[in-house]
Amino acid sequence: MHTPLIKFGPFVFDTQLEQISNADKVYRLEHQQAKLLNLLLEHRDKILSREQIADTIWQDVIVEDNTISKAITRLRKVLDDSAKSPRFIKTIPKKGYQFIADIEKINKPEPITPLTNEPDKRNHSNNANAIKSITVIAAVSFVIIIWLSTHTANEHSATPNKKTQVKATSVATQAQALTYREGIEYNAHLHPDGQQLLFNGSDKNGYGIFYKKINDADAKQLTKVNSRLSFPKWLPSKNHSFVYSELSAVQQKQQCQIISATLAPIDVAIKETQVIASCVSDKPVEVFVNYAENLLIWQDLSGVWQYQLTTKSRQQLPFALELGEYQVPSPDLTLWAALKQINDKSQLTVYRFDNQEVIYQKMLDYSITHFKWAANNQALYHLSEHPAHQLIAQAFDGQETVLSTSSIGSITQISDTQLADTLEYVISAIDIDVSYFHNGQTELIVNSTFPDYSPSFSSDLTQLAFASKRTGSAQIWLKQANGHYTQLTNFTRASYIYAVLWSPDNNQLLVKRNNSIYLINVSNKAIQELPINAEHKFAWQWISNHRIAFIDQQSHALFSFDTQDHNQQLLKTDVSYAQYTAQHWYLSDKENRELIRYNLNFKQGETMSTKLNGRFWRINAQTLYLFNQQPAALVKVEQDGKETAVISDRAISHLSVQNAGNQGFIFHQVSQNEANIYQLHLNE
Repeated sequence: MHTPLIKFGPFVFDTQLEQISNADKVYRLEHQQAKLLNLLLEHRDKILSREQIADTIWQDVIVEDNTISKAITRLRKVLDDSAKSPRFIKTIPKKGYQFIADIEKINKPEPITPLTNEPDKRNHSNNANAIKSITVIAAVSFVIIIWLSTHTANEHSATPNKKTQVKATSVATQAQALTYREGIEYNAHLHPDGQQLLFNGSDKNGYGIFYKKINDADAKQLTKVNSRLSFPKWLPSKNHSFVYSELSAVQQKQQCQIISATLAPIDVAIKETQVIASCVSDKPVEVFVNYAENLLIWQDLSGVWQYQLTTKSRQQLPFALELGEYQVPSPDLTLWAALKQINDKSQLTVYRFDNQEVIYQKMLDYSITHFKWAANNQALYHLSEHPAHQLIAQAFDGQETVLSTSSIGSITQISDTQLADTLEYVISAIDIDVSYFHNGQTELIVNSTFPDYSPSFSSDLTQLAFASKRTGSAQIWLKQANGHYTQLTNFTRASYIYAVLWSPDNNQLLVKRNNSIYLINVSNKAIQELPINAEHKFAWQWISNHRIAFIDQQSHALFSFDTQDHNQQLLKTDVSYAQYTAQHWYLSDKENRELIRYNLNFKQGETMSTKLNGRFWRINAQTLYLFNQQPAALVKVEQDGKETAVISDRAISHLSVQNAGNQGFIFHQVSQNEANIYQLHLNE
C-alpha cells in the first residue's frame, strides 16, 4: 500500500496524516483545514464556489460566508500565502476560490509498525481493548460534535509582543489519550517515573482522586473528595505519597486543609492520611511541589506560602496577591511567574525569585485562566483563546511556539510539567442543544453539532434567539418560523453569553455578554452597549419596551434601568430573585425561602409560598415552578402545595429555563460531556 503525498511549492501535503512539511518543519493541520486543502487540490485550476465548499466541508450544516472566509484565511496562514498576492489560493470575486499552483503527486511506503501516537495496547485485556474501541468511536463522534464549534474561534492563536514581532512557529504533534473513563477527568499529575498518574475524576456519586498506571486501561479510585478542585500531586518520597487540598469539617465549620496520603504498595490503596497545613480559602487550593528542595508552595487568601516537608516549617513568601490571581514558581525556584487579568486580556509577568525583579512581561490579547512552567525554566505553557484548541509555549526571548492542536474538542487545562519530554493536559468535548417543553412533551428544536445555549422565544413563539459557537466564537443567532438561521452578531474575541431576552414588542434583544449589556435591534442587527457593569448582576428581564430590571448580587437589591435616558432606579431591597410578569412582581426574600407577589408599586404583598428552601423558581401563567437539584427536575406546585415533576433531566441547567408561552418552557441541556487526559511528547 502507498500513502498519497501532494507536492506544491516548498510544501508536501500528507493526505493521510493530514500534515504539511516544509524543509525540516512539520505542521499538523486541523481536520477541517486538511479537508479544505484536499478539496482545493482535487479541483486545481477550477473555481470552487462557496456553496460547493460548504456542501463538501460542512455538508448539512448551515454556515455563514464569513465562516468560509475564516477557514480560507487560516489555511492561507499555514501556507504563508497572501490574498492580495496569492501563490496558492486565489480569491475569484463573487465566484469563489481557486488553487493556482502546480502540484505533483508522489507516493511513500505505508509503515508496517503501529503509529506511535496510538495508545499502547500491551498488557491490556480483551475488555480493555473493547473499551478503547468504544473510546475511539466516541472520539470520532466528538470530532463531529466539537470540531466546527471550537477550532475557528480566531484567525490567530496568540499575538506576538509588539516590541519583538516574533512570528509564531509550530512543532505541533499528535497527543495520546491517557484516560478513557466516561465523565470528567481533571487535575492530572504524572509521577516523576513517567509511569503513574493521579487525577481528579467524577462519577455518579461525585468526585474522587484516582490512580492509574500509564499502560493500564483501568483507573482506581483512592478516595472521595468534595470537588474537582482538589489537585492531587505526587510528593518527593519513596513510599508513594501524594498531597491534595480539601474543604474539611473542623469544629462544625468548613476549613481548607492540605492533606498528605501514603499508598500501600501492593494493593495501591491509601493506608494513612495526615493534615500537614491549613489554608485560608473558601475552596481547595492548588499546591505546587518542588522535588529538589522538598517544598510545597500554595496561594490562598492570606498570601503565598512555602512549607518545608523535611522540617515541617512554614513561611510566607514575599509575593503579594496583587501580582496576579494565579502565581507559580519555576521548577528550579529561581523565577516566579504571575497571571493577572486586565479587562478582557491576560498579563504574564516573570520575576526573579530572590529580589522580585521583572525579567519578562507579555500581554495576551485574550484571557486565560492558568499556565505552567516548561521543564527548562525558559518558557511558559498556556492555552490559546477560549475555546482553546492550541497549546502554546511562550519563551522569554519572545518566541511563540504552537506545541499541539486539538481537533476533537477544546483544551481546558494544562498539568504541571514533570518530565522534560512530555506534557499532560485535558481535552473537553461538549454538545449543548435547545429543547422546548409544551403540552406535556419535550421537543428538541435546535440540534446541531455546536454548543447552542441561552435560548429565548419571542412572545408570539415564532422566533427563537440563542447563543451559539457554530462560527467558533459565541454569537447571537436567530431561528425563524420557517426554520432558517440568521447570525445577528459578530463579536470579536472570546465571550460567553449569559442571557438572551426578547423585548415585549419583539423588536429588541437584551444580551448579557461577559460583563457587558447589549441591546440588539433584530431587524437591522444594530447593537447598542448600555453603560452598565453587569458583573455580579443577574435576573435580567424587560419591564417595558424601554425599561429593564436586574438584581445586584452583592447588595441583594432590585434595580430598574431606562434604556433611553439611562436612568437607574432602586426598586426593592433584600431580594434574592425576582420576576416581573402580568403587571405583578414576584420576589423571594434574601434567604430565598419565601415568595411574595406584589403589585407595581410594591405596596401590597401576598405570600405565595414559604417552602422555596433556597430553590430556583419561576412563575408561568401565575403558577409556581421550582427547580430541584437532586435529581434535577422542574416541578409544578399545585394549589394544595403538592409538587409534580414536569421536566426531569439531569442535563438541564436551571439558569437556562425560560418561559415559552403558558406552561411552556425553553431551555438548553448538555447532551455530551467528556474531559479526558492526554499526553503530548515534546520535540526537545
